[in-house]
Amino acid sequence: MVGALVTLALGVVGAVAVWSAVAVFAPTVVVTAFDAALRVLALVAVPASAIAEVVRQPAVPLSVLVAIVIATAHELRESRLSVARVR
Repeated sequence: MVGALVTLALGVVGAVAVWSAVAVFAPTVVVTAFDAALRVLALVAVPASAIAEVVRQPAVPLSVLVAIVIATAHELRESRLSVARVR
């Protein structure tokens, strides 16, 4: 009976010690994890915001794409016409 009480007392003391250690070190671990998560978020957000800015203003890239398509179509048409004249 005494052995069981000693074991229970040691278990309670051990649980209190573990809980105290968790209470002391948990804020530090949480702050470190939060800091790391914010660094990763910032690392991803900066390039993503630049890409989002380009996507929000598609007038210039779209017009350049249309100009390239028109110029390519014109060149293909001209080359076909010159090949047809040679034959």
